[in-house]
Amino acid sequence: MSEAFERNAVNEDEIRGWALRNGFAEDADGLLTAFYKGASINISIDSGRIDVYAVNPGTSDKMRLVKTTIKHLHLDQFDMLHGAALFSRFYADYEESGLAPPWFSASVLREMAAAREPNDEEVSHRGPRF
Repeated sequence: MSEAFERNAVNEDEIRGWALRNGFAEDADGLLTAFYKGASINISIDSGRIDVYAVNPGTSDKMRLVKTTIKHLHLDQFDMLHGAALFSRFYADYEESGLAPPWFSASVLREMAAAREPNDEEVSHRGPRF
């Protein structure tokens, strides 16, 4: 991935807009929900705080991913929300399974693919494989 990430502070409306652009739907109570591998991933925003949790399919079991204040969140230049555990908690699973969560935008997926490709300098320093 790129060496330097932009850190663009966000407010509640910007988080909601990001979620709606990236696979989440909003219910009448303002809860934002997306689905990944059968589980619902929920974002609750209230009074400057955000709570992100997963609900297992067929149960009401919740696993909190993060609870923090909005001032700890930011968007990067690839339109990925950081600080809400939506990248860090799902990156390895995506790498292993190849199934991207809906909130991994096309630009995030392109950047992740580019990071896996060796650059010219890395290729030139590789020796023969025995």
